[in-house]
Amino acid sequence: MFSYVSYNPVSHHGAIEKIGEQIFDDPYDFRQALRDASRASIVALNKRKVVGFALLENTRVFRHLDAIDLTYLAIHPDYQSQGIGSTLLTKVKMMSPNVILHVSYDNPNAERLYRRHGFEPWRALFSKANGGYLMGYSKQQHEQRLRLRGHQSPQSDEIAAP
Repeated sequence: MFSYVSYNPVSHHGAIEKIGEQIFDDPYDFRQALRDASRASIVALNKRKVVGFALLENTRVFRHLDAIDLTYLAIHPDYQSQGIGSTLLTKVKMMSPNVILHVSYDNPNAERLYRRHGFEPWRALFSKANGGYLMGYSKQQHEQRLRLRGHQSPQSDEIAAP
């Protein structure tokens, strides 16, 4: 059974740093993000052991859109494919109507996870050879798409109600 708590630098910093160094290629960027992470960041625990995290920062996108920037999402390799990443994403989306993140072109598993949770590509950040792109989730756009799907025109053999 997993629990999800707010990030506490005193209790969680060392464990998060250790997981991040195992998973991410550039430990310097990761350590900088960990220093800048807000207390709104979320930590996944198995008993009292840190098994995953979502590092968050408040940001403004396109000069007018307040959002949460999901700077890092990571699950300890021994605990992957158990729904922890999905639960963390769901909790992050509940915190703000707009969430952004950067995804690398060479990380298709992450892209699949984000797309399943309603994130869409917003803008290329670098070339395909060395970079990635910005993905975003907008609760308003997501709900609008769901409403439109519910009001699709009937199939040709169906009769529309008046």
